Amino acid sequence: LSSSSAASDVYKRQCFMCCVCNTQMFQEGKTKNYTVVDDKAIKKPYCDDCIKPIFEELNQRRSVAKNHTCFVCNTSIGDEEFMQSSDIFLHTKCFFCTRCNGDLDPLKIFNVGGKLCCDKCAQQVQRSRSASFSVQDI
Repeated sequence: LSSSSAASDVYKRQCFMCCVCNTQMFQEGKTKNYTVVDDKAIKKPYCDDCIKPIFEELNQRRSVAKNHTCFVCNTSIGDEEFMQSSDIFLHTKCFFCTRCNGDLDPLKIFNVGGKLCCDKCAQQVQRSRSASFSVQDI
């Protein structure tokens, strides 16, 4: 069987395709230009046509984020890895509950008195404080 290696993974030539458009990377004895993106534990090959808009969007988001301050540590986002939720920017290294230091569920993040909190801590604060204390879903 004829195979190829891309970023330490071995594919049969007919199975090595762009993960977006399913274009085969090997056609008529020639290799298409491609980029392999490490998405957590999975390496995904993209053809040049599909990766270009992804990089353009990433670069646009990054240029906007450079001018913002991290919600948690209050320092510039600059060129560091970042996350964004609506109008809140934060470094990925700052993405933790500021009360218990635990991991945050991206779908259950709360602003408790200007600090990021997990669901459990936000509920504890809400129960222990008056109803007028602000706990906002981010």
